[in-house]
Formats: sequence, C-alpha cells, structure tokens
Amino acid sequence: MSACTSFSVTMEVYELSRAMRHYLSRATRTLGFTQEQWRTLWHLSRNEGLTQTNLAGLLDVQPISLTRALDRLAEQNLIERRPSPTDRRASLVFLTENARPVIAQLTAILDDFRATAIAGLSGEELAQASHLLGRMRANLDKHDADANVA
Repeated sequence: MSACTSFSVTMEVYELSRAMRHYLSRATRTLGFTQEQWRTLWHLSRNEGLTQTNLAGLLDVQPISLTRALDRLAEQNLIERRPSPTDRRASLVFLTENARPVIAQLTAILDDFRATAIAGLSGEELAQASHLLGRMRANLDKHDADANVA
C-alpha cells in the first residue's frame, strides 16, 4: 500500500470520528447535555453500580473531570451516588428513575445516528468495514501495550 493511500485511510477514519462526535454533540445538545454527560448516562445505563474510578476508566476521562459531570447530573436528579459496601472511600453510581426517559431519548438519538451513518451500505460492506476497523484498532492497542511494557 502506498504511503498516500495509508495516510488517506487513517485520516478518513480520524475525520469520521470527528464527524461522529460533532453529530452526536449537536443532537444531544437539544437535551441539554455535554458529550461527557450523555456518554456518562449512556454507559451507566449499561453498567450501573460502577465506582466513579471504574466509570472514569470506561469513559477514558480523568476522575476529576467525571466528578464535575456527575455533580451536574446529580443536580438534575439523573444519577445518585451510593457508598460502596466494600470500600468506604468509593462511591457507586446509579441512574435514578428520572434518567429512564432521558435514556430513551438518547437511544432514539443513537438509533438515528446509526441509521444516518450507515445509510446506503450493504450488510457485506458493513461487515467488511467492521472487520477492517477492528484490525486497525487491534494494531493500535498492541502498539500501546508494547509501549507500556518498554
């Protein structure tokens, strides 16, 4: 593969990621959420009861940054922190019942996002794209793992 082609592919993936973030930020702004807030709610809807530290790791954000987002979500009565029964220094994060309709709205936004993003692609094209992007991510994950060992 030529350097020009590999550059084009990697830049296209980078720009796709940017376009995806922009689309979702614009769509979720109608609900009054920052990217960090809606991502927090979304991940909590699939992983309730995580510690704040584990949730920060899942979101790939600094714990202090997540604390601010959780504070805002708690002020809106969308999440609650409960003491960990096994670690008195830790809090576990849960959604409140008020968050359920918000999660339904987020799900609708994400469904629309997916439909828009894959419009016109065949099942075979989607499978191939998923496979190739997975391989690219695996290459980067391996590089990170090797760099952490060195």
